[in-house]
Amino acid sequence: THLIDNGVRFPPARWPIETGLSGYVIRTGEQVLIKDIRKESLPLQGVLYGKPDQVRSLIACPIRYLDRIKGMVSCQSYQPATFDDHDLTLLQSIANHVAIAVENAEMYADLTNRYLTLQELEQVRSEIIQNVSHELRTPLTFLRSYVDLLINEQLGSLNERQLHSLKIVQARTNTLVRLVDDISTLEKSDPDWLNLREVDLAELVANALQVVEQLARERGNQLILEVSPNFPTVLADPDRMNQVLDNLLGNALKYGQK
Repeated sequence: THLIDNGVRFPPARWPIETGLSGYVIRTGEQVLIKDIRKESLPLQGVLYGKPDQVRSLIACPIRYLDRIKGMVSCQSYQPATFDDHDLTLLQSIANHVAIAVENAEMYADLTNRYLTLQELEQVRSEIIQNVSHELRTPLTFLRSYVDLLINEQLGSLNERQLHSLKIVQARTNTLVRLVDDISTLEKSDPDWLNLREVDLAELVANALQVVEQLARERGNQLILEVSPNFPTVLADPDRMNQVLDNLLGNALKYGQK
């Protein structure tokens, strides 16, 4: 923003930027080549730097990146006819390199700000997950304890159907507890994170149907399980499979026809 000529530092002249050299070049995006200010009419009010009454010739080029003008660069001389078209081309080349450097600096600053913002959001997300996990774990642990008491018949005897139903509730409660324990890593796709083992898929489906049996009955739907007697076991994570089955059956009952 200053010019140093022969050891003398010249601040910008007090021309309004809109009518000065910078304003003209930035507004129009045009190059300026003035060989003698005293003999040529200027498309601007005055020169910004140096001794305004002594500047005789100047060149100026826009600092342009794509269709955006970010500023301008200029050279002035106290001698007339100091600059020609070759100098103007050279200055424009310098301005183009400056434009790329400015754009890269702005992009770097923008990416840095985005990265810091994402870090802050990630921290907030992590804190929310930890708080939710903590709030969910306590009631689930309490629920699992009471289900265990019921299954062990410490609160009274059970018939076979009640015991079977409670074991399903127990299994689903344990699944929820496990999901809460690893909720912070649910986005992972690493197979090692899954609890893979041989499971009876037909049994999983049968248990899933029993969970939604009452809801289906209320909606006037009938659930029928047809499984081949030689249906093979599969390698899967039973908890994740239960999630899939629950979602499929829930959506089918919620959005299907009655």
